[in-house]
Amino acid sequence: MLKNFLAISVAAIVGANLRYLLSRIAARQLGPVFPYGTLFINIAGSFIVGLFLIWTTERVLIDPRWRLLVVIGFCGSFTTFSSYAFETMAYFEQGQWGLMFVNILSNNLLCLGAALAGVALAMAVQVTIYLNEADQWRHRPLHMEILNYLRQENVYAATAVHAVAGFLGRHRVKTAHMVEAGGKLPVVITFVDTDEHVSRVLPMLKEMAAHRLIVRENVVLEQGNLD
Repeated sequence: MLKNFLAISVAAIVGANLRYLLSRIAARQLGPVFPYGTLFINIAGSFIVGLFLIWTTERVLIDPRWRLLVVIGFCGSFTTFSSYAFETMAYFEQGQWGLMFVNILSNNLLCLGAALAGVALAMAVQVTIYLNEADQWRHRPLHMEILNYLRQENVYAATAVHAVAGFLGRHRVKTAHMVEAGGKLPVVITFVDTDEHVSRVLPMLKEMAAHRLIVRENVVLEQGNLD
């Protein structure tokens, strides 16, 4: 328990001093008319919380004390809802309605957007592509072309599994015994990477396997990481 309090306290000192430093810099560079420092600090803090919580629960396994240190200690002292509330009330008392509403909307919407951006950046995504072994891309086996493309794009991990039985498109079930009679077995490709990386490679995969099923889902990494 004492170590937890110590970790939170040390991180809080860093967060509070960084908030003070950034607030001073923002006021000096951008002027005191609008609280740009408070807005930037709250957006950055929201992004860090979203990124760190998802990264440490779905992508890597770390000591729980790191969450106390970063989220409660650092971000708790770094972000400042009280300053946001005081500055908003000051605009209200001065009759500066435009600045008041801009401050309310920007802090709420941008902080929410930053938290969502952090979550998306840290999230692990798994993609599954259902093919047929007869599928081709530029006169070559489609599953091998997809694997080569994923490797070129530095996707973290991918595999192709040749089924012993299965069906595609509600057709009849095919087994290995039917291949000799002209049947074609399914091939399943699965790969895992960050949401950002998956979003970058998906357009090409949709073009390559335009006639096939592609499934995308968020996953939790129980072991290992994507770094």
